[in-house]
Amino acid sequence: MNSRAFLSHALAGLSLRPLLLLLAVLTPAIASADSFEGKVNMTMTGADMKAPIEITYNVKGHMLRMDMAVPQKVTIIMDTEKREMTTLIYKNSMYMTSQLPTPADLPDTARTAAAKAKAEESAKNLVDTGEKTTILGYTATKYTTNANGTTTEMWLTDELGTFFGFGPNAAGGRRGGQSTVPSGLEALLKGKNFFPLRIVSIAGGKEKFRMETTAVDKGSVSDSQFQPPDGWKKFDMGSMGFPGMH
Repeated sequence: MNSRAFLSHALAGLSLRPLLLLLAVLTPAIASADSFEGKVNMTMTGADMKAPIEITYNVKGHMLRMDMAVPQKVTIIMDTEKREMTTLIYKNSMYMTSQLPTPADLPDTARTAAAKAKAEESAKNLVDTGEKTTILGYTATKYTTNANGTTTEMWLTDELGTFFGFGPNAAGGRRGGQSTVPSGLEALLKGKNFFPLRIVSIAGGKEKFRMETTAVDKGSVSDSQFQPPDGWKKFDMGSMGFPGMH
């Protein structure tokens, strides 16, 4: 079996659109002294998603591990210092790595310009409602923003340190260049010591996207969580003509 045929076989059955959606939402922030360390469970639902996506994160410093089923099990490990992403392929006991793009790497297209403008509008319209509630034992404050007919409600706590940033350009969105994920959240939360416990996006009176934190286990995480399993082989995608992937 040649390399391209192997890749096709290895990734057969993976639903890549939800995977790209997750990558678009979850771009780890640069580690800081008050960064969160521990394990987090979240559920994502969206109007164009066939079923909820259950996500488990292990976070430590500049390292992030995401485990999910879309519908097969997928694990992605990100190193934000090296800007490197490792994807585990369970059915073949293999893994592959690729470089995460920097803002300078992203094409200056009308679509990215529109996304930037929408992010700036969202940041400008950010409102601290002062409304508070308790989620998983943590006090969360409700923030809202409106842009292009979409209202985003964010319940954020400052009791857990910084968890991750949001970047709509970390990877491709859904087909057609639009994403269910609320845009502009990176600009809204940049520089703030916030941990999101609930995010809801509403348009036309209907809920379009929800991210709900279902469990938080703050504590030490083993370095082994951010490495491929022992005995797994590295799959070299660079030899297949995929630049930046090895």
